[in-house]
Amino acid sequence: MTPKIPPLSFMDKKNFDFVQNIYLTMKAFMPKNTIMDLRAHWRDNKKALDLLKRMDPGLHDQLIEDFKVRKAEIAEKNFGKKEEDLSEDVNVVRRNKVTNRPTQRKRR
Repeated sequence: MTPKIPPLSFMDKKNFDFVQNIYLTMKAFMPKNTIMDLRAHWRDNKKALDLLKRMDPGLHDQLIEDFKVRKAEIAEKNFGKKEEDLSEDVNVVRRNKVTNRPTQRKRR
């Protein structure tokens, strides 16, 4: 059983600095290369994230938003901007495999 940690309003400055340092460290070392690196960073620091969530849920939510922003930046950098209108895409099932026609290369 995990110990009960008081909410942020009851913490002194020392504990607040500790929680804020967890947040700043996680944000500073966020990978910029691939989404898989970003997921590994989250997974590898799960204990620190759980501690952050227990001690300051608001800061934890802010970190989640920072991860979402970084994920969008990585996706845009690696895959380009996504089309807003995807209504022209046609999914086709062949041999138990779903293919998306507009994104597939044309055969000669």
